[in-house]
Amino acid sequence: MDLLDVLQGTRRRLTEIKHEFARLDPNKLEVDELGDATTASAAMRAARAGLSDTDRALTLAQEAVYEAMRHTSRLRHTPS
Repeated sequence: MDLLDVLQGTRRRLTEIKHEFARLDPNKLEVDELGDATTASAAMRAARAGLSDTDRALTLAQEAVYEAMRHTSRLRHTPS
């Protein structure tokens, strides 16, 4: 499995997770009392923002791999 396959698989899974979060109703969720006080709605917004940030980072990583491949694919081994 090459790096692009891993990135694409990760992006697919991230999309699934984002869809799972989109189906959640914050009115039917509670939050624990650990850490700073928050609400289910605020926690959901923060989680969605984090997932979106992750998606953008994966897009950048995928673009960087494509750029690297554009150059490395031109290299050839020369016999000594």
